[in-house]
Amino acid sequence: MTALHLVRTDVADVWTRPQQADLDEYADQADLDEQDSARATQVVRAEPVLMTGRDARWAHVVAPWQPSSLDPRGYPGWVRVADVAPDPVLVLPQPPRPAIPWSGEALLEEARAHLGTAYVWGGTSPGALDCSGLVHLAARSLGVVVPRDAHDQQAVTTPVGLGAETAGDLYFFARADEPAHHVGLVVRPGVMLHAPQRGAVVVEEGLDDDRRATLTAVGRLEAAV
Repeated sequence: MTALHLVRTDVADVWTRPQQADLDEYADQADLDEQDSARATQVVRAEPVLMTGRDARWAHVVAPWQPSSLDPRGYPGWVRVADVAPDPVLVLPQPPRPAIPWSGEALLEEARAHLGTAYVWGGTSPGALDCSGLVHLAARSLGVVVPRDAHDQQAVTTPVGLGAETAGDLYFFARADEPAHHVGLVVRPGVMLHAPQRGAVVVEEGLDDDRRATLTAVGRLEAAV
């Protein structure tokens, strides 16, 4: 069973484990952190999803506007059945393309519109963002679909030498022998706009010592991603 649906709420959380989203009370902060980490991504009103299975309350979907190495069809996870509705047209829509031409500077300006937005793990909406969600949403607002997660975003960029980065390029951060775990948009060499971590908001700031120690790559997104 695979059926095209559209998101019918302003924002719907997509969960890796739907039962985590059903918890209304938490014993301690560890439970809160576990529930928060179960959020995989978010989808927004009128965004398409392909439903691949369901029960009375939960639907397993993939989000084709959010490419992922987890599934070639799009980002996978679970949403509440009440948050989606069948698409009567049954034709996969494409993200709207604005009149603004693609450029690194345009990408950075779209991201700047989210300065001060709260960091939320899995956030991919104007009201809640994580690091790669910020990049994804800014690119989509220019009509360009890029992967949802940082390591997948790095895989589709053109490498840029450190020191040759320009506005709108992406800084990627990783620990030794691990894929990128963080991404930020270059404002100018040594300064980035990013969603740092839980409890913070989207900010523009210089690279501190910890960030410089884990900065592993610079990449440039192209309009044809």
